[in-house]
Amino acid sequence: MMLSSLPLPLRDIVFGQMALVACCVVYLAWWCIAFRPGVVSGGAMGGVLLLLTMVLAGVGIWLDAGGICALWTGSAGRAAGCIFLVGIVAYPVLLLLTVKVLHRVPTTELLLIVAWAVLEAMVVAVLAFSGLAADGAALPCFVAIVLATVIGLICYLVYYHLAPWPAFYCGMVPLGLDGVTMAFVVWRLGIFFLPCQ
Repeated sequence: MMLSSLPLPLRDIVFGQMALVACCVVYLAWWCIAFRPGVVSGGAMGGVLLLLTMVLAGVGIWLDAGGICALWTGSAGRAAGCIFLVGIVAYPVLLLLTVKVLHRVPTTELLLIVAWAVLEAMVVAVLAFSGLAADGAALPCFVAIVLATVIGLICYLVYYHLAPWPAFYCGMVPLGLDGVTMAFVVWRLGIFFLPCQ
């Protein structure tokens, strides 16, 4: 099935996911330049890559949000709304837990981990509850999102306890894993194999 044949909400979600996968790739390139041990600054190339990362992230979130909102009706809307509320509660709880109990210096990565998990779960929920996902696809997608999130949180917690080079590689793991997970979600939901509507 051609991408152009997809209904607009699905097309927005597919392009949004593609933009976010590209964002992860560019972010990894920036990380390799700017955070390599011994490097003081990423220079001009680092600045360009960081700007491109932010643009791709903005485009991806905008498109995904548009697709989600277009499908926000009935049980799909209720499921997505519940996931959104869970995310709102989860972030301050995790922030408090990691800072007060685990003594982890708070950084924006925690917010990014939670926001990414919520966005991906909402994508899966609206497609599954709208009947637009392949049969039985939602569960493995949710499992993949949870695993990627848990691994990301583990990397977030151990990062400052590692030597420079292990920390450098540890910081790359969530980025790469999130990109792979988003590609898996699009593939597993079977968006490209849905009948034309």
